[in-house]
Amino acid sequence: MANQPNKSATIFLYVIMATACSVIGSQASANGFDLSTIKSSRALDAIPYADNGKAVGMKITLSKNSLTYKAVKGKFALDAAGRFDLSKMAPSYNSVYKNADGAFIYAVKNWKEIESNNQSNIHFSGEQAPKYIYTYTAKYVPTGQRGIFVCTILNDDLDSFFTTASGHGRCDVFRAK
Repeated sequence: MANQPNKSATIFLYVIMATACSVIGSQASANGFDLSTIKSSRALDAIPYADNGKAVGMKITLSKNSLTYKAVKGKFALDAAGRFDLSKMAPSYNSVYKNADGAFIYAVKNWKEIESNNQSNIHFSGEQAPKYIYTYTAKYVPTGQRGIFVCTILNDDLDSFFTTASGHGRCDVFRAK
């Protein structure tokens, strides 16, 4: 009987292991890229790899409250909308969005204008203009470089996006300067 594990000790061990896994998992989350910290506009080039950024222009300009793609007519007017919270999503999406956890989310205030100005752009036709963007820094796996991820959400209901993951647009990765 002296060799049998104590139930309390076993439960305590499981709690410690779960806590450690939780802490390790939270360390894997993204470093949000907060636009409010930008002192002056930053022009960024996409990390060249396959189709990364080519379809909407390989360059963007970020400022505290705007985003401009080289190949898009108009400037996205942005307003802070919160942080990407992976815990709001179904567990089946965790592997897809794991690096975005903690990213800063911005509402595109003038998405109708952007859509109207870019009707001939395949990425904006049929109500496909981004309603939200989110930004974070992480390693771009294909090249191994750290970059600034700028991703779009086409769904105009952020809660619905988190619940269903429906309406994700695209992510492009830019050189972190």
